[in-house]
Amino acid sequence: MKLIVTGGRAFNGVAQLHAALDYLRPTLIIHGDCLTGADRIADQWAKREGVARDPLPADWNDMSPPCRVKYDRSGREYNALAGFKRNSQLLTRGAARILGTDGGPGTADMLQKAYIAGLQIWRLRAWTLYGPCGDEIELT
Repeated sequence: MKLIVTGGRAFNGVAQLHAALDYLRPTLIIHGDCLTGADRIADQWAKREGVARDPLPADWNDMSPPCRVKYDRSGREYNALAGFKRNSQLLTRGAARILGTDGGPGTADMLQKAYIAGLQIWRLRAWTLYGPCGDEIELT
Protein backbone atom coordinates (compact mmCIF):
# COMPACT_ATOMS: atom_id res chain seq x y z
CA MET A 1 0.00 0.00 0.00
CA LYS A 2 1.34 3.41 -1.01
CA LEU A 3 1.29 5.93 1.81
CA ILE A 4 1.96 9.67 1.78
CA VAL A 5 3.50 10.95 5.00
CA THR A 6 3.07 14.63 5.83
CA GLY A 7 4.01 16.64 8.88
CA GLY A 8 5.94 19.56 10.21
CA ARG A 9 9.64 20.20 9.96
CA ALA A 10 9.83 20.42 13.75
CA PHE A 11 8.00 17.14 14.38
CA ASN A 12 10.29 14.94 16.47
CA GLY A 13 8.11 12.00 17.53
CA VAL A 14 10.44 9.33 16.15
CA ALA A 15 9.13 6.42 18.23
CA GLN A 16 5.50 7.43 17.66
CA LEU A 17 5.83 7.76 13.89
CA HIS A 18 7.76 4.50 13.68
CA ALA A 19 5.00 2.78 15.67
CA ALA A 20 2.32 4.22 13.36
CA LEU A 21 4.21 3.04 10.28
CA ASP A 22 4.71 -0.39 11.88
CA TYR A 23 0.91 -0.53 12.31
CA LEU A 24 0.05 0.63 8.77
CA ARG A 25 2.83 -1.40 7.06
CA PRO A 26 3.07 0.57 3.79
CA THR A 27 4.92 -0.90 0.82
CA LEU A 28 5.91 2.57 -0.43
CA ILE A 29 6.49 5.81 1.52
CA ILE A 30 5.86 9.02 -0.42
CA HIS A 31 7.01 12.23 1.26
CA GLY A 32 8.14 15.79 0.61
CA ASP A 33 11.83 15.10 1.28
CA CYS A 34 12.34 17.69 4.02
CA LEU A 35 15.67 17.19 5.79
CA THR A 36 13.98 17.26 9.22
CA GLY A 37 10.70 16.31 10.84
CA ALA A 38 8.13 13.78 9.69
CA ASP A 39 9.57 13.36 6.19
CA ARG A 40 13.02 12.49 7.50
CA ILE A 41 11.69 10.16 10.21
CA ALA A 42 9.47 8.29 7.72
CA ASP A 43 12.35 8.01 5.27
CA GLN A 44 14.62 6.56 7.97
CA TRP A 45 11.92 4.05 8.95
CA ALA A 46 11.53 2.98 5.31
CA LYS A 47 15.30 2.48 4.93
CA ARG A 48 15.41 0.39 8.12
CA GLU A 49 12.43 -1.74 7.07
CA GLY A 50 13.46 -2.16 3.44
CA VAL A 51 10.36 -0.28 2.23
CA ALA A 52 10.49 1.62 -1.06
CA ARG A 53 10.70 5.41 -0.85
CA ASP A 54 9.47 8.09 -3.23
CA PRO A 55 10.73 11.47 -1.99
CA LEU A 56 9.63 14.59 -3.84
CA PRO A 57 11.36 17.78 -2.69
CA ALA A 58 9.84 21.19 -3.26
CA ASP A 59 11.49 23.12 -6.08
CA TRP A 60 12.09 26.47 -4.39
CA ASN A 61 13.67 27.85 -7.60
CA ASP A 62 10.55 27.22 -9.74
CA MET A 63 9.12 30.69 -10.32
CA SER A 64 6.22 29.56 -12.50
CA PRO A 65 2.71 30.38 -11.24
CA PRO A 66 1.58 30.13 -8.57
CA CYS A 67 4.53 32.04 -7.19
CA ARG A 68 5.24 34.30 -4.25
CA VAL A 69 8.81 35.58 -4.40
CA LYS A 70 10.61 35.91 -1.08
CA TYR A 71 14.26 36.25 -0.15
CA ASP A 72 16.28 34.04 2.15
CA ARG A 73 18.86 35.31 4.67
CA SER A 74 21.55 35.51 2.00
CA GLY A 75 19.34 37.55 -0.33
CA ARG A 76 18.53 34.76 -2.80
CA GLU A 77 15.00 34.72 -4.13
CA TYR A 78 12.78 31.66 -3.81
CA ASN A 79 9.16 30.70 -4.41
CA ALA A 80 7.46 30.64 -1.02
CA LEU A 81 4.60 28.60 -2.56
CA ALA A 82 6.87 25.77 -3.74
CA GLY A 83 5.84 23.50 -0.88
CA PHE A 84 2.17 23.88 -1.73
CA LYS A 85 2.89 23.11 -5.40
CA ARG A 86 4.83 20.01 -4.33
CA ASN A 87 1.88 18.92 -2.19
CA SER A 88 -0.32 18.82 -5.29
CA GLN A 89 2.35 16.76 -7.07
CA LEU A 90 2.48 14.25 -4.20
CA LEU A 91 -1.16 13.39 -4.91
CA THR A 92 -0.22 12.23 -8.42
CA ARG A 93 1.95 9.40 -7.04
CA GLY A 94 -0.95 6.95 -6.70
CA ALA A 95 -1.34 6.73 -2.92
CA ALA A 96 -4.71 5.82 -1.45
CA ARG A 97 -3.75 6.76 2.14
CA ILE A 98 -2.06 9.63 3.92
CA LEU A 99 -0.62 9.81 7.42
CA GLY A 100 -0.40 13.28 8.94
CA THR A 101 1.51 14.37 12.03
CA ASP A 102 1.52 17.73 13.75
CA GLY A 103 2.64 20.52 11.46
CA GLY A 104 1.89 23.94 10.12
CA PRO A 105 0.22 25.43 7.03
CA GLY A 106 1.96 23.05 4.62
CA THR A 107 0.70 20.01 6.52
CA ALA A 108 -2.81 21.46 6.70
CA ASP A 109 -2.70 22.15 2.95
CA MET A 110 -1.59 18.58 2.19
CA LEU A 111 -4.30 17.04 4.37
CA GLN A 112 -6.98 19.28 2.82
CA LYS A 113 -5.87 18.33 -0.69
CA ALA A 114 -5.83 14.66 0.30
CA TYR A 115 -9.37 14.95 1.69
CA ILE A 116 -10.63 16.58 -1.51
CA ALA A 117 -8.90 13.87 -3.56
CA GLY A 118 -10.63 11.15 -1.52
CA LEU A 119 -7.58 9.65 0.18
CA GLN A 120 -8.00 7.67 3.39
CA ILE A 121 -6.68 9.98 6.11
CA TRP A 122 -4.82 8.79 9.21
CA ARG A 123 -3.66 11.26 11.90
CA LEU A 124 -0.99 10.73 14.52
CA ARG A 125 -1.28 12.61 17.79
CA ALA A 126 1.17 11.67 20.55
CA TRP A 127 0.77 7.88 20.97
CA THR A 128 -2.68 7.66 19.32
CA LEU A 129 -3.30 6.89 15.67
CA TYR A 130 -6.69 8.15 14.44
CA GLY A 131 -8.16 6.21 11.55
CA PRO A 132 -10.45 7.39 8.76
CA CYS A 133 -13.58 6.05 10.47
CA GLY A 134 -12.84 7.58 13.85
CA ASP A 135 -10.89 4.56 15.05
CA GLU A 136 -8.45 5.31 17.87
CA ILE A 137 -5.47 2.98 17.96
CA GLU A 138 -3.21 3.29 20.98
CA LEU A 139 0.38 2.72 19.90
CA THR A 140 3.07 1.36 22.19
